Amino acid sequence: MRGFEIVTDEGRNRISYNGILDTHSYTHSEIPLSGTLYDTEIIKELLKTPLSELENEVTDLLLKSEDISIDLPGYDRLELILSGYLKHSYELVITLNYDFSHWAKPYSLYDYWNAIVDDIKAANYRDISTRNADGGEDDSYLNGLDVVIKMSHTNWTMQSYLDEYIPIIEKIISRVINKLTQPKSGFNVEFDFPEEIKAPCEQYLMYFSQFMMDLGVKVNNEISHEGDKTILSVVPENRDEALSNIRDALTAYVSLPQENITPTFEPTKDIAIAQLEFNVTNLKSQLQLVQSTMIAYEHTIKAQKIALDAFQIKEQSNTLLASKEPEKKDDIEPVFGNLFQVKKYDKNGIVIDYPELVRALKRKFS
Repeated sequence: MRGFEIVTDEGRNRISYNGILDTHSYTHSEIPLSGTLYDTEIIKELLKTPLSELENEVTDLLLKSEDISIDLPGYDRLELILSGYLKHSYELVITLNYDFSHWAKPYSLYDYWNAIVDDIKAANYRDISTRNADGGEDDSYLNGLDVVIKMSHTNWTMQSYLDEYIPIIEKIISRVINKLTQPKSGFNVEFDFPEEIKAPCEQYLMYFSQFMMDLGVKVNNEISHEGDKTILSVVPENRDEALSNIRDALTAYVSLPQENITPTFEPTKDIAIAQLEFNVTNLKSQLQLVQSTMIAYEHTIKAQKIALDAFQIKEQSNTLLASKEPEKKDDIEPVFGNLFQVKKYDKNGIVIDYPELVRALKRKFS
């Protein structure tokens, strides 16, 4: 039989769907159906069923299967609430929860839940909201946090909604973690390096403090990890130093490996200039080695694309000027005592004015 059916099994009412009996299910009500499902096969069928085929049979279903999980930090359970025949309301509820006894973060679980709530409210998402997982009105979230996705397309499946909204929720959680772990007098920047080039890219980032020292600003930087993400923490020794200036310097620093830099050799080359040249050249050499190795094993990743993609700073930083004006032939800026020169960089129609960027950095730290 197609659809839902209530079947008496060993004296208990169980839920059957498309002829598959969930022997561990139970019901809260039968018409309309309200209950909990555990059978993996049934849940997989429901995830790919259009809502229009379920809305007249179901009021709410709790879907719990150890074999079906959503890749979100703290994921606990998935619930489908369809009340179309009553108030035309369709919700997909993702419950996030953590065991207090295993929480080992530098911020409290209470702060974490509330930061997610505040982020979602501030972004004013049309189809995403939150509520206390236990149905209470307070903000303690003792039993976790419900992230509620409003489903407005009945021709969509639950899987369609998960594919659409899970990446958004991942970004929300990533933003919240980044905010909660920000050093009080500095800032964090998140990078997402492919595993093949993570080590050389992180090594290059660690030289940023030396780069800043050569600009006359002392900073401490540290590398940490959150899942697959690389987190660079930057804290200036002088708390009065404008963080926006340091962010701009970081933007310039991570842009250097993308630029075609031609060194000029001088008998009295400054050690700081030589070190910077070596760091940039060393990173580019390691990326080229990765490319050669992967080509040898017939992998399709292109090192040039990796090099460009790897150094995209994910958060909104105070980046320097982008220009659409025609490039002047003489629009070249010497960097660190004429060791090398930079010109405008044009990628996919976006023109980054590197000469102006370098001039601006010099003005900031002069």
